[in-house]
This record gives sequence, structure tokens and C-alpha cells, in this order.
Amino acid sequence: LDKMKVLKAENKPFFMAVGYVSPHLPFIQPKKYWDLYNHDEIQLADNAYQPKNSPYIAMHSQHDNAELRNMYLDIPAEGLLKDEMSRNLVHGYYASVSYVDAQIGKLINALDKLEFRQNTIIILVGDHGWSLSDHGLWAKHSNFEVALQVPLIISAPGLPSNKKTNSIAELVDLYPTLCDLTMGRKPKHLHGISLTSSIKNPDKIYKTNALARWQNGETYIKNNYFYTQWTLKSNRIQRMLYDHNLDPDETSNLAIHKRYQKIIASLSQELKLFKKTFN
Repeated sequence: LDKMKVLKAENKPFFMAVGYVSPHLPFIQPKKYWDLYNHDEIQLADNAYQPKNSPYIAMHSQHDNAELRNMYLDIPAEGLLKDEMSRNLVHGYYASVSYVDAQIGKLINALDKLEFRQNTIIILVGDHGWSLSDHGLWAKHSNFEVALQVPLIISAPGLPSNKKTNSIAELVDLYPTLCDLTMGRKPKHLHGISLTSSIKNPDKIYKTNALARWQNGETYIKNNYFYTQWTLKSNRIQRMLYDHNLDPDETSNLAIHKRYQKIIASLSQELKLFKKTFN
């Protein structure tokens, strides 16, 4: 609030990038945020196992999950976690989400108090998703949707409120979106597209594909398909394919089936061409 009072006194446009550590390991928050949740009612993921027919490399986070295993004394050095330990972690994650939600609320209340809200653009975004025993994994180190999908909320004067869209968005789209919303000039080097059309017309689909990466794994998303390929040191390629219309929890890799080979070939070629647009 004190910082914003200084900004108000200067009476100039400003940009604030506010980063929150939570929710992130270790899940250590004030007790009142833990008490918001009934521990015994916390549910674990229904798909807490390696997807059928998925390659070994897809489970990197389970094989070498140092981020989780080095944070707590009672986490086993390897293997899956027992249900009660998993429930404790999910409980801690929920508490952490509620804690950071309260901190964001303080920031927005300050904007309201200083009468900034009516001409301020607010973007809430995360840098990755989080696995909470999904596929038997924890943290973020995978190419499954639960790790690749990020929270994204955009609030700005003149835009519709409380609307959702199924049009695909990427983080590279935020820069051109801010240029549009502030009526600024877009640099020529930008790769993303403005999301303002999607925000104003949330029922219309403006974008149907996206690219995400984790280490040497590349996931190409097109409509309901999530296609991932890894190029190994031997130049051999390993693949995963999920159809979210049929299998939204990504429980069975379709890439091994002959009937999907034409789709895989098409998506692989699209991924190759898509990456060329970055040059």
C-alpha cells in the first residue's frame, strides 16, 4: 500500500510485477489456512499411476524428483508415496493456494482504496501447473497437461467479467495482449497473438494450437490432441498422444496404436513447421 501511495502521488502510469512464492514447496503456511480444509475429506487423484504404454522418459519427475524428496525429512528416497503422506501434501498445497489468494486480495484492495482499479489492468498468471499425485507424480517436471496448463485471469476496464473461453492461449500471448489493452505499439519480433478478441468474445475460438516444453520434451497441443515427442541422444524419438475428448486424465498413451499413426505423422509435421515460425 505504501508503494502504491508513492505511485499515486507521482500521477504517472506504472507497471508492477508481483511474484509470489506460494504455492510452492515446502508447503508451510499459517495454521488458519490449513484449518480451511477438512483433512479427512481431501481426495487424491484418480489417475495416480503411470499412464498405460507411456515411455520411461515421461516419468522423469518420479524417477528423479529431488524437489519433493529434498524438502521433507519423511519423504522416501524413491517410489510412490503412501496415501496419508500424499493427503498431507495435497492439504498443504490447498493451504498454500488459500494463503496466496489472501495476499493477492490485499493487493487488489489497495488498488480499490487508492482508486486505481477503474483504470488498471490486472493479469494473474502462473508459470506452470502442479501434479498432486496425478500419474504418480509431484511438482511440475513433466509434459502432462496438469503440469503444462497454467492459471490465467485477465481483468481490465471495459472487458467482460466472469467469463471463460476454450480458445487456446500461450504465455507468449500476454505481451501483445498488454500492447492492445494499453494501446501501445507491438514490437515486430513478437511471436504471440493478442488475447483481446478471446476475452471480448469468449464463446468464439480464435486459437487452436500451442507448444509447451519441458527439457527435451515438446508437447504440441491442437484442439483435443496433446502430442509429445522426445528426441533421445540416439536420435530415436519417443512419443505420447492423448485425445482429451476420450481421455482427459491422460491415462493411456495412444501413440503405440497403428490406427493413430497418420494423426501422429500429421501432428509431428505441424510441430516441426510451428517451430520454424520462431526463427
